[in-house]
Amino acid sequence: MSIARTTTFALAALCLAHASRAADEPELYHFIDRDLVRVSGELIGVTDKAVQYRDSVGRSRSIDRSTLLAFYSRRHHGAAAPTSISIADNAGEVPGVLRLTDGQLVPGFLLTTVAHADSIAWRSRRVGPFNLPLDAVSAISFADSEPIEKSTSDVVLLTNADRMEGFVESIGGNLVMEVQGAKQTVPLERVASIRLAARQAAFAANLVALTDGSILAARSIAAGPSPSALTVEWSLAGEGASGVLDLGAIDAVVFDPQSIRPLASCEIVRHEPLQARRWAPPPVVQPADQAPVGLASITIDGPAACEWRLPANASRLRATLSLPESARPWGNTTVAASLIPRSGTPTKPQAFELTTDKPETELSLDCTGMERVRLEVKGRGYDQVQARVVLLEPVLRITTK
Repeated sequence: MSIARTTTFALAALCLAHASRAADEPELYHFIDRDLVRVSGELIGVTDKAVQYRDSVGRSRSIDRSTLLAFYSRRHHGAAAPTSISIADNAGEVPGVLRLTDGQLVPGFLLTTVAHADSIAWRSRRVGPFNLPLDAVSAISFADSEPIEKSTSDVVLLTNADRMEGFVESIGGNLVMEVQGAKQTVPLERVASIRLAARQAAFAANLVALTDGSILAARSIAAGPSPSALTVEWSLAGEGASGVLDLGAIDAVVFDPQSIRPLASCEIVRHEPLQARRWAPPPVVQPADQAPVGLASITIDGPAACEWRLPANASRLRATLSLPESARPWGNTTVAASLIPRSGTPTKPQAFELTTDKPETELSLDCTGMERVRLEVKGRGYDQVQARVVLLEPVLRITTK
């Protein structure tokens, strides 16, 4: 056998061995407590009172659920309309993604044979069929399209890119909408997406994100019939429904959605270049639908400063500051974090150094009573354009009554 063929076989065997090891490695979950401190490990069980995980050295650990805000994996998140109709799916059902005002996200099917004013009929393969008032619906997508921004009126995007604004009366086999005082009837096959001007509702007590892209509200989460399962009572349908979930089907659980807010959802009130730089690109924000529990990461290209307006009841900000792979060979970035109260006088900046030897560090700020947070990203040596930092999953703790 030639040396080339021997090398090829050796490389192939190495790749197969690596793939086998990767497949055998357990999924890593991240657990956030009420101080926004994260620990990581393999999820091994959930009971009424605790969440169990296995740490990096194989020890079993337990976290009291009363101290836990959420846990999640970093698998790719996102929901898409079902791509195929099975025998169990009826011809009168149109695949799509339903978004509710309380944070739920339900891939499934619109039941077109049922059309009532002010309500819709939907079916989830996970939960089954249910009816919802239109006031509980934030948006429906039937085809790949750009998200429709919020508006004071209902907005419908058609498959030919035409746009309609007005008041949606009913959604069934046809969409009935009042536009400038005149009633319009549009066949549903011409509708790409719908955005309703419904107000944001309070998040449900528990939100459970599944590997199929669903984010469903749960009245209760308890131990299942086996250690690798959960018993969940959903609160999506009118009277609720219960079911058993395998742990492997869970991307995330948020036990207290009211107390968590992504920094990426806050308004950027100032962005400016620093150190004589004439222009700086705006921060790049990960799509929230693809981020674990909506905690979108943010990349800042410096030298630049960025300020966010904080919610009035924000009490702590935490994030992992990380050099992106492309900037790690240079390894010279400083992040200065300061808080700005209503008086306008910033606090003394807290500096965080990122280097090749230490490419990540934790940022944790007490922002009680503060109006804004400011981050300045600067380089140290080499070319200043290498001053780039990623805020991994920046999260705010919201103090609730």
